[in-house]
Amino acid sequence: MILPGNTPHGQTSRQCGLHSAFLSRMNLWMIRLIGFLIGAGLSIVAVNAPAQAQWPFGAPPPLSEIEDRLANRHDTIEHITVDTLAAMQTGDERFILLDVRERREYDVSHIPGAMHVDPGANASDVKGLLTGARADTPIVVYCTVGRRSSRLGSRIETALAGRKISNLRGGILAWHNAGKPLENAAGTTDAVHPYNKRREKLLVRSDTITYAPIRP
Repeated sequence: MILPGNTPHGQTSRQCGLHSAFLSRMNLWMIRLIGFLIGAGLSIVAVNAPAQAQWPFGAPPPLSEIEDRLANRHDTIEHITVDTLAAMQTGDERFILLDVRERREYDVSHIPGAMHVDPGANASDVKGLLTGARADTPIVVYCTVGRRSSRLGSRIETALAGRKISNLRGGILAWHNAGKPLENAAGTTDAVHPYNKRREKLLVRSDTITYAPIRP
């Protein structure tokens, strides 16, 4: 039998109230402590995390970092700079320039003289574009930042032995950022397809970003 004012354990209502208040304060203290420890742990992770992880959500690492990473990963092909390719275009040596992006990207703009090749192409597909070219004619590949073109260059280098294969560091974005010319079916243009919203942040001029193919 439970008497009025008593608890099942013999505690008075006042004692139960004090006990509940104590537990509430302890719970609040524990919650604050856990929050502090979590915050401290996240701060430590942020300090020790790689530079790439510290970039704001949605922002890519610097273009130079992407270039270095791809050059290290695909070290069996050469990786040339924008200035080197520009010099090749005005020089006497013949070479083949391949744009390794989707057709809709190529149609927005491409480096003058570039031929389109699908990113998933194999050595046979590329050979079909080389009809009439000397067997030792160098090949330069590029894409948006160099990822897809590096992969293609690595895939075809063995089958196209005898040809020097180079990848453009930073791709068309580095070329565009350097103020080099671009063209499409309508002629010279400043428009460039950035591949996606994240890659837009790598462009110096945001006013030239275009996703829709430009028709003459």
